[in-house]
Amino acid sequence: MMEEEWEVVEEDEEVIGEEEEVVEDEYEAVEDDYEVVEGGVEVVGRPRGDPVLEYVYGFTDEPPASLGEWRFPWMVTEHYKALKLGDKARARRWARLIFRFCPYKPRLCPLYTLTVSRCPVGMERRCRAMARAAARRRPRRWRGWYRRG
Repeated sequence: MMEEEWEVVEEDEEVIGEEEEVVEDEYEAVEDDYEVVEGGVEVVGRPRGDPVLEYVYGFTDEPPASLGEWRFPWMVTEHYKALKLGDKARARRWARLIFRFCPYKPRLCPLYTLTVSRCPVGMERRCRAMARAAARRRPRRWRGWYRRG
């Protein structure tokens, strides 16, 4: 075996004084009290005062009569957000509101005008189904002379 040689290297050590800071003991007792709530009660947060959000989140079944402070581009953005998140019920409700309050109907809508080929917000497929359903719900007008004779 080979003989190992060890070389002693001077160590430079520096002593650092430990400074300790005394912190006052200000502890506050926290009580573990539990409040018993009767079973079957469910607390749900709700967007109060905004009929559009109340409809979209399913708190009301009837769509609002007006949009309030909502603008059409915000609704389209929220519809696509709901689609990306996979919330189909919310996306369907946004689509109903978009169809109902669309500012492009009838002049710039491809469902009502032959000169326009694409919807400005890309909702042709969703709106087509709602337009057909609305047409089925409308009673057909009968001509007076046809009914009598």
